[in-house]
Amino acid sequence: MSTQDENPPVNAESMMAALPPLGLTLATPETVESEKPKTTEITLKKETMRELLDRDVPKPETILAPWLCVGESALVSAKAGVGKTFFGMEVAKAITLTGNAFAGRWTTESSCLVVYLDGEMGAAAMKTRGVMMNLNTEFLIYVDSLNQDETVRINLADPRFQDAVMRLMKDSDAEVLIIDNLATLYNPGENPNSTLYTDALNHFILKLRKEKIAVVIIDHEGKGATGGPRGTSAKTDIAHVAISLERPESASPADGAHFIVRFTKRRGFHGSSSAPFIANLCDGKWDVSDVPDTTSGKKSESSREKLKSEAFRIFDEGGDAKQVMADLGIPKPTAYRYLKDWKAENFGMDSRDTLPEPHVEFDAFAG
Repeated sequence: MSTQDENPPVNAESMMAALPPLGLTLATPETVESEKPKTTEITLKKETMRELLDRDVPKPETILAPWLCVGESALVSAKAGVGKTFFGMEVAKAITLTGNAFAGRWTTESSCLVVYLDGEMGAAAMKTRGVMMNLNTEFLIYVDSLNQDETVRINLADPRFQDAVMRLMKDSDAEVLIIDNLATLYNPGENPNSTLYTDALNHFILKLRKEKIAVVIIDHEGKGATGGPRGTSAKTDIAHVAISLERPESASPADGAHFIVRFTKRRGFHGSSSAPFIANLCDGKWDVSDVPDTTSGKKSESSREKLKSEAFRIFDEGGDAKQVMADLGIPKPTAYRYLKDWKAENFGMDSRDTLPEPHVEFDAFAG
C-alpha cells in the first residue's frame, strides 16, 4: 500500500514566503546613488586684473622696518653658538621697548606686545640675558617650554598646542610671536628633509596670518655648504623673509654674539635697507658696522692681513681703536685685537698682558 508525505514539497519560493518580514529594502542603482554623501561645492572668488588695480588694497602695516609686517612671517637660521637667541631678544626689545634694533638699522614707529616662546634656554639663562640687555618691559610675554606641567611637551606640530598658542596671542592682544627655536618646539614625526615635515608648520603659519599675527621663527642652520635652515628648503617657501646669521671669519669664540646679518629672501624692500651688516654684542650694547665685502661677506686670508696692516698704519699715525672701527668698518673686538697685536709688536707687550676693557677709550700714544 503506497503512502504520500503528509508535508508538502519544500522549495525556495515557499521558504521565502514563510519568513517574517524584516523591513529591509533591496539596494538598486537608484537608491545607491541617492544615498551617497553630499559634498559641498566650492566656489572660488575671482576678479579681473583691472578690478584688482582699481580696488583699494591696503598694504600691511610695518612692525619693524624694513622686513616685518603685520601677519607676515620670517625665518632666521644660524649655526649653534652664533647668537640666535640674542638676535630674537633684540628684535623683541625693539618692538616692545626701544623702537629700534641693532643701533638703528631696523626701526618701528609704535610698540606692540610680543610673545616669546622659548624651547631651549630656560628661565635662568633668559633672565641673565634679559638683565644684560635691559629688557625690562611688560609688553614682552615669556613662555618657558621647560617650565610647563610634567606631562606637557610643547609641540607646534600638534593642533592642540597650535590652538593654545593662538588663544594666548588673542587673550594677550599680542601681534608678534617669536619661536626660539624650531628644533625644540616642532616635531611632526617626519624626516626634516621631507616636504611632509613642513605641512603642519605651514598650516600654523597660515592660521597666524589669517589672524594678522606676525611670526619670527628661529631655526638651526643645516650642515650643507649652502647654509639655510636645517632640513627641507620648503621651510622658506611660505616665509616672506629669510635671514641668515653667519659668524665672521674675524670673530673669535670669546666675542659672544657676533654675526653677519644677511637677507637671503625678501619681499618689498631693496637697496641699502637690505644690505648685510655685522653686529657684535659688547657689554649689553650692539656694535654695528657694514660688511666690508658685500659680495660675499667673507674675507680671504690676504684681505684680513690687509685690514690688519691698515689698522697698524692708523695706530702708527696716532689713531685709536675707535678710529680703526670707523675707518675700516670692523667690530670692536677685532679692532682691540689688532691694537693688542700692534702694541706687542711695537712695545714688546706680552700677549698675556691685559688691555683696557673694550668700552674704555684707549689712546695708543697716551702716557
